[in-house]
Amino acid sequence: MSLAASSCSNSSAMSPSDFISLLEADDPLINSLTVNFISSESFRSGAVSICIGSSGGNHLMFDNPIQWEQIGRGMGRSTKLQELDLSTAIDVDTFPTESIQCLGAFYDGLKDNTSVRRLSIHLVLDEDSRFMSLFDLNHFMTKNTQMEVLCISCGGLLGSDEGAMIELAVRNSSSLKKIDIMCCTFHDNRVFERILSACSTIPSLSLECREVNNCTAVADFLRNRATELQNLSIGGVVQGGFSIIAESVANNTTLERLEMWGSVSTGDVRTFERILCNATTLDGIKNSNHTLVKISPVQNFSHRALDCVKLNRNENKEEVFRQKIAKYYFAGDFDVSPFASMPLSAIPNIMGMIGGDDLKAKESLQCNAIFRMLKAIPDLSSVGNMKVKSEDTSKK
Repeated sequence: MSLAASSCSNSSAMSPSDFISLLEADDPLINSLTVNFISSESFRSGAVSICIGSSGGNHLMFDNPIQWEQIGRGMGRSTKLQELDLSTAIDVDTFPTESIQCLGAFYDGLKDNTSVRRLSIHLVLDEDSRFMSLFDLNHFMTKNTQMEVLCISCGGLLGSDEGAMIELAVRNSSSLKKIDIMCCTFHDNRVFERILSACSTIPSLSLECREVNNCTAVADFLRNRATELQNLSIGGVVQGGFSIIAESVANNTTLERLEMWGSVSTGDVRTFERILCNATTLDGIKNSNHTLVKISPVQNFSHRALDCVKLNRNENKEEVFRQKIAKYYFAGDFDVSPFASMPLSAIPNIMGMIGGDDLKAKESLQCNAIFRMLKAIPDLSSVGNMKVKSEDTSKK
């Protein structure tokens, strides 16, 4: 039996046999593992590299595929293992059939684990996605009611079969709180759409939108009032994608945090301003988004958009509506008609609610509002005289 072992810096040495003993004994030390399956000129039959601990810890190399099944069974029985990173970087042209069978045996043992809370699957090479079929992810996710975080990344093309497997596993999980699907190119956008639809009860989601079709799928997902999504992070957004996604956020009432990285235009920035505070009409402001409390990175958004998000943090949404009116409605040629039917005595109170970022901005808005109001409602000029006459009459 050929085994090679090495130790990371600042960690005590551990032999492969020590690791297997600890695994079979369900030792608390085995609570976080990084498992990498590799093949190369040096390891033509493949090898598995295992690192213990989230900060590095002991690093072990198993280059005998026969032991992989033993390791998989040990992980499957473990009640202490909580974080598991799985990675494959295998040359399918040189990887022996016997090694593939041993890899399948490893996954067959692992699928019965019920303690892992965070699972990451990294498919490094273009061909690696086919090895996902060796792991019954649906069985794993259905049986493991502790699973909270699922991360999947793929260096190549993610096919329909692999996409269907992910979709089914997500639908059947009862405990997932966060899903990351990064660096994945989908064979068919419908695969992407189906995975999204399976995430309707997931509070937190991270993904990439490398194509316009991906952005459209995310927008349709956000328009679905049945979703419970609260946190969304999107990377690689293509040109025009920001506005497509932003339009769907306007009436979403669950999403609180949005992070988007990619190509941003001036039009995209203005779109976000509008969906957060459509100040063209009072109804426009009322129907704007009052739920988002954080958007990032901040350099992708205007001061006004960031300010509206800050206003949204007030749990009293009627007050949010009032503050957005006060700060943004009375700028420029605003529509005076909603105030024309109000009692004249109410107009001074309207003037008093106008606000701004500072005193100068507030005074500018108030002057503009007074000018527009007097121009549209001439009777306003007599409000003061009416008040004086009213007071004189009461004295008599």
